[in-house]
Amino acid sequence: MSNFIINKQVDITELPEYHAIQRIIDSVVKNGLLDRFTGNCIGASDLLSSMLRHEGIESKMVECFLSIKNTNHNPPIYNFIGYDGLHMRENQFDVHLVVVTKTKVPILIDLSIAHVLPETVPYIVGKVSDAEDTFGEYYIEGVELRYNIKKTPKLPALHQKTIVEKIREDEAIREKLKQLQLGITILAIFAAINFTLNMTAVILKMIYL
Repeated sequence: MSNFIINKQVDITELPEYHAIQRIIDSVVKNGLLDRFTGNCIGASDLLSSMLRHEGIESKMVECFLSIKNTNHNPPIYNFIGYDGLHMRENQFDVHLVVVTKTKVPILIDLSIAHVLPETVPYIVGKVSDAEDTFGEYYIEGVELRYNIKKTPKLPALHQKTIVEKIREDEAIREKLKQLQLGITILAIFAAINFTLNMTAVILKMIYL
């Protein structure tokens, strides 16, 4: 499943990162992770950010709310995800999380809304809009989607860090602790040597007085 471009105004296939993103999406679909990601935007975004970083693609997780209009029905069916105080599904947070790549042309990736998309395109990968609030508008086979930036973040900062970033932070902390411990050990050795020399000098002075 490689034909997943949503926004036709900009051909993101020309981006050097495109093929890496394509491989990641194909891997997610092939391993059946897409079904598990449905309704789990936090887990999907966290894992996706880590996979992107592994491919050398920097990204960030963005809190937003999403409105969906399905015009394949009469009247149209509307879905709202991530709106404050609105829970469309059981145990759902009133926030939606997507991944945006830090590439020359930023790309929005959403792997958690297959339940409201056509079977032929069960995820979103498209160019980020330049609009101030609406940073993604896409139309897929009669389904209209609009992503808006969340003004008031709902998730703790910890949840908006990728798994790799967390590991790197832990490693950095451990490295600093090692350096601190090494410094303390060196100071202790110098203190012991200084104490020994001082005691030796005192003893020699007492002997030869």
